Amino acid sequence: MSTIECYLVGVAAAGLIVWTRGCARRSAGSCGLGLLLGAVAAVAYFVAFSLTRTSYLAAGFLTPFLIVLLAFHGWSVTTAGKILAGVVIVLIVAAGLTEYKLVSLGNAMLVIEPYRSGTTWRFDEPALHLHGEPFVQGMPEMIDKMVQGIPGSDTSVRLIFSQRPFPGWQYRLDLEHEEDGGNWYFNETYQMKGWLCPALFKFFPRAPQHIYARAEAK
Repeated sequence: MSTIECYLVGVAAAGLIVWTRGCARRSAGSCGLGLLLGAVAAVAYFVAFSLTRTSYLAAGFLTPFLIVLLAFHGWSVTTAGKILAGVVIVLIVAAGLTEYKLVSLGNAMLVIEPYRSGTTWRFDEPALHLHGEPFVQGMPEMIDKMVQGIPGSDTSVRLIFSQRPFPGWQYRLDLEHEEDGGNWYFNETYQMKGWLCPALFKFFPRAPQHIYARAEAK
């Protein structure tokens, strides 16, 4: 679990404690305050989404609130309790659907066309405001290996990639750890690793555990 996730869990846990006391005392005000803390943790989770590793954590923050409320049956069947239960259910569903949408955005097959620039590789993606974006820290050497034997690879190639396996993929990069806002990936085929800068988050909502890729001629 990342540091940011630990902080968010702490905020959600504090909210849950206040919520539990509110349920025990049948205090709508205390319950509202506790749920507010839980909602803040959930929203902050999505703000820091690219830095997290645990899937559906926001929905996980909020689900215990519903479980605790239902445990206090005498409170949950009151009008206030039913309203609170409805709010929690809506928040849980909203958090789950939001994450599903974000993750789905990163499941597409993506294409860039890297070109040689001196001793490194660069690529342009005007739609994402990336121009002359360089590959650094081990990635140029890895790409050199990937494109060997491809016609035209002395100038440029096409790279197809996704966080899900796709027909014809050739290489898999495995996430190792985050560093300086970017992430280190290891390629088992060549026993090499390289650092992908924060531009990665232009393509994926969070750093994928695996990146599947195929290199081919333009």
